[in-house]
Amino acid sequence: MNLPSHSGSPVRSRFLLEIGFEVQRLRRLLRQPRHEVLHRRKLHDRCDYHRVLCEEPGFPPDVAARLRGLPPAFLSVYSLHRETAAWLYRLVAAERPRRIVEAGCGISTVLTAMALEAAGAPADPTAFVSLEAEETWLGATAEVLASLGLADRVSLRIAPLVDMEWNGRVWRSYDPAASADLADVDQLLVDGPPKAVGRAPVLGLLHPRLRPGGRIILDDARRPGERAALDMWEELGLARVVGHLPIGNGITILETL
Repeated sequence: MNLPSHSGSPVRSRFLLEIGFEVQRLRRLLRQPRHEVLHRRKLHDRCDYHRVLCEEPGFPPDVAARLRGLPPAFLSVYSLHRETAAWLYRLVAAERPRRIVEAGCGISTVLTAMALEAAGAPADPTAFVSLEAEETWLGATAEVLASLGLADRVSLRIAPLVDMEWNGRVWRSYDPAASADLADVDQLLVDGPPKAVGRAPVLGLLHPRLRPGGRIILDDARRPGERAALDMWEELGLARVVGHLPIGNGITILETL
């Protein structure tokens, strides 16, 4: 493939962006057990996630049109489920939380920024903070946000996984330094770290940053690890469950105590 020699070419930039996404996808696959890789490969063969996401009826036409312009490699079976993605967009657009934090960046970051823009919220990166452990994926998300004119609506923060003591044991979770300045958070989306690491300590880390009565959204709530995290959060008095949504891989909504 012949690329224009000048580094500023849109064709060359798009090509390099696609390569970056593919490298990141392969790195994630190599970390997975073989049986899980095969399972996800079957899912991927059955479903073109990029096409299916754009055709999700829960999105307004203008949002679907913008999603069609995303690099296909930015979306995969690791991405937020299409039903969950559409629900999250509608929620943020309707309620316009003043301060949002998400654990794990990706398509959720893009849609939340789009929703805030559609709701007329002023461009303020301090109002929406995204924590991500993988620097390459953080960079990929930053590229997509910039291509959509949304870079000024999100504060993307690298938060490497570190050992931390919580609830009587040592866990791996986001570096506390990345969230030390946050306060009065209205909405927290927990969509990371990966299943192999576990999400239980995320709320232990971020609970002091949430306002009383703040909303917590836990994705992949059907999985055993997430169900165990929910039980732990309620037993410790950090939050109470206020609802479950049978969409995607399961969503549980909690209220901060």
